[in-house]
Amino acid sequence: MICNRCGSYEQEGTRFCSRCGNCLINPTYPNVNYNNYNNNYGGNYSGNYNNNYNNNGKQGPDGMAIASLIIGVATVLLSFIFNIFVIPVAIVGFILGIVSKAKGMKIAGIILNILGAIIGITVLALYMIYEYRDDLDYDYDHHYYDSSEKEPEKESNYVSGVWNCKSFDGSGPGDEYIVTMKLNDDLTFTWNKYNDEKNNHVYGHYTYEDEHKQNQSGDYKYYMVDFDGDEFVNEGELQDQKYASQYEMGINEELGEAIVMNVKTYNMYYCFKD
Repeated sequence: MICNRCGSYEQEGTRFCSRCGNCLINPTYPNVNYNNYNNNYGGNYSGNYNNNYNNNGKQGPDGMAIASLIIGVATVLLSFIFNIFVIPVAIVGFILGIVSKAKGMKIAGIILNILGAIIGITVLALYMIYEYRDDLDYDYDHHYYDSSEKEPEKESNYVSGVWNCKSFDGSGPGDEYIVTMKLNDDLTFTWNKYNDEKNNHVYGHYTYEDEHKQNQSGDYKYYMVDFDGDEFVNEGELQDQKYASQYEMGINEELGEAIVMNVKTYNMYYCFKD
């Protein structure tokens, strides 16, 4: 038998090493110093046996197998959070497991790295799908469409309608209607003398803008309306000059009433929606 401390040769059944005193029945040093034995006794034992194999005769793990296993565990644990970074790390761990010479541990590392990569890819794909669907609007027919292609909803045109107007001096409306203002939904308009559109009128287009303000009681909302005339007839005569004017309309939608003021001349009208 060989002393696993100094490598000297002893007879079978010897209790202690005659050279170094090491207990041969319950050895303190598990690895035999074969170099001492070879030098002292001319033996030919190779130290590669203890370096490459464990005491059961199985091949022990190497550094790459251990690294692959550690990376595999880390990728599985972190794949739910850092999925985009875990995927390339799992690939590295998988490669380390493939090139490792150890058998048992390398298989575990390979499996864990594959699992981590699959989880990372799945979580990343689900996240991308969720983000994409979040940018879509769901219509009433249960079909998805891109919200950027959705036509904007038309703003309610509260200024449109046929308005018959009386003069207004601030205290109340006059007795007689003097003008009619027809504001169409297609943004064309007719401004004419009451019941005399043929001889006194302006035809053209208008634009309006919500001023986002209201009176103290909150029942009148204000809009700025710009008129751009295409045809101006006064007392039956077609006029050469361009007609353009701007009015502020305070509209009571519930009552269908409006106070209209020319912002240049300050002429005021009290109008009722027909």
